[in-house]
Amino acid sequence: MKMKNISTYFTRTACALLLLAVSAGCEAFPTDDSGFTPETPELSIRANEVENVPREKTTLTIPVESNLPWRAGTDASWISFEKARGTGDGDCIISVALNTSRDERTGTVRIWITDDAVKTFRITQAPTVAGENPMDYYVKTDGDGTADGLSWANATTLENALNMAAFGDKVHLAAGTYTPYAPVAGGSLDNASDKTFELNSNITLIGGYPSDATEGAISAPAVNETIFSGETENGTVSHVVVVTAVPDPDFRLKIQGITITGGKAQTNRKVTINGTSVDARSGGGIVIVASAVDFVNCKIKDNTAQNNGNIVLHNGSDVKFENCVISDNIHSGNNGGAGIYNDTSTLTVDNCTFENNRTSHFGTAIYAVNTNAKSYNYIYNSTFTKNVADHNTRQGGAIYGRENSETVIVNSTFMGNTGGKGGAIAVYGANGKTTKLDIVNCTITGNTAKSYGGGINISNSYCITRIYNTIVSGNSDPKNSDLQLDDDGGQAVLSAGQSYVNGSQIYDVNSILLQDISFDAETMLGPLSDNGGKTQTVALKGPDNPALTNGMGVPMLRALQIEYSQWISKDVIILDQRGVSRDGKAVIGAWVNE
Repeated sequence: MKMKNISTYFTRTACALLLLAVSAGCEAFPTDDSGFTPETPELSIRANEVENVPREKTTLTIPVESNLPWRAGTDASWISFEKARGTGDGDCIISVALNTSRDERTGTVRIWITDDAVKTFRITQAPTVAGENPMDYYVKTDGDGTADGLSWANATTLENALNMAAFGDKVHLAAGTYTPYAPVAGGSLDNASDKTFELNSNITLIGGYPSDATEGAISAPAVNETIFSGETENGTVSHVVVVTAVPDPDFRLKIQGITITGGKAQTNRKVTINGTSVDARSGGGIVIVASAVDFVNCKIKDNTAQNNGNIVLHNGSDVKFENCVISDNIHSGNNGGAGIYNDTSTLTVDNCTFENNRTSHFGTAIYAVNTNAKSYNYIYNSTFTKNVADHNTRQGGAIYGRENSETVIVNSTFMGNTGGKGGAIAVYGANGKTTKLDIVNCTITGNTAKSYGGGINISNSYCITRIYNTIVSGNSDPKNSDLQLDDDGGQAVLSAGQSYVNGSQIYDVNSILLQDISFDAETMLGPLSDNGGKTQTVALKGPDNPALTNGMGVPMLRALQIEYSQWISKDVIILDQRGVSRDGKAVIGAWVNE
């Protein structure tokens, strides 16, 4: 009994002590929330404004002093955080992306505990200066997306290189096939056809390096094909390449040694790119919007478009093709331009070949039109062959210049093309929307028109057509006309002509028909072949060929060049298509005997 009483005593004592403790605790920590007094936020940072951050990718460390947990955020997409929160004193670590633009940019960083305890500061990053410390990036199909890409040994992906490259930088690409990875601006992630290679900075891309390239590797596109393909694992894209780089006085975008293929512009919808509405049924290979671009040693082939062209030039673009091959492209719907569709832009073509392109309507290789503004085409030393406008009455087996277009063609060969009107070339103008065509030192033969104008068709009096030192002979149509003047809306005329061949007739330097001389294309012109130079040509045959002696000599060509100095250089007009001098000769056509 005594033991039981002692145990009861201790139990009662413990309970009493526990009640005292609880009572004391309740007084120290009241249950009423309104009586809770939180710690006052205290926040300070050692950065008011961060000026002169270089244009390169940069990491900034900002010391934060805080007695409570804090967070960080920004209003700039080019600013991100490696450490954006803390529980007290610590560092906010900020990553500033490479600035690829020509403009200085400023973003605001905000660090806060509560809405009333906030600190802000600005980050100002320097712009890219044209030509200042240009970078070289190296890309392989199996490159590392996290690598810096500054050597072949540390090659990166094309996506990463394009994100890093800025004005004047070069991106070197090893051989292999690259496919688009992101949608065009204004496109949708959910639509596989919106994926493209969007080029928005004036850089240089060079393909043709070996797939296993190492230091010192040389670009050789003919051996090491670098391919931009529109055929992705999720479907075919509408545009393989979209160019949106803003024109710059110091740098043009340059694409060299790359094959662009496999695009299918067949989606019936439009996307707004740089303020321009772009039809997803046009530009299977390339779309260029208000940009200045050079294509060198490129191939644009096997693309398909349903509306306008597989290479589309929009909104004042300035585009040059040099030593390029544009072949086997298909246009399957209305309008035209299986090759290039020029809409209010300037197109320059030099030493290029347009071959095996096909359209169901107009202007198979080049189609230029805009009823409200000018489109310019300057074509030098190039060959157009086996292009087909597969329609009985549609114009331009190779080239069709419509309203407001101006086309100058020098030292070029057209052979084996087919169209409804104008087997090789056709022009059409309208009242107040004149079309101009100037042809100098060209050979146009072996072309076929299903209606008329086996070689050239001039539609109406709103066309200004001038032909100098050019052969238009050996072409065929139901009317047996090489050069057809078609009264379609007004009397068509040849505005000027000197030293040219029209069928069997030869006109001298004074535009007078030579009565006792005739030209026979079958016996006086050879086949289209490699006669030297960068493009195929048609040689003159026979020692008594009148085209060898009745043409314009260098003095007359120089005088003509003065009139055309804005479009034709002195060096181009006094050479033939292969680069052979015309000095001391008076040869008509694109080929000159050596």
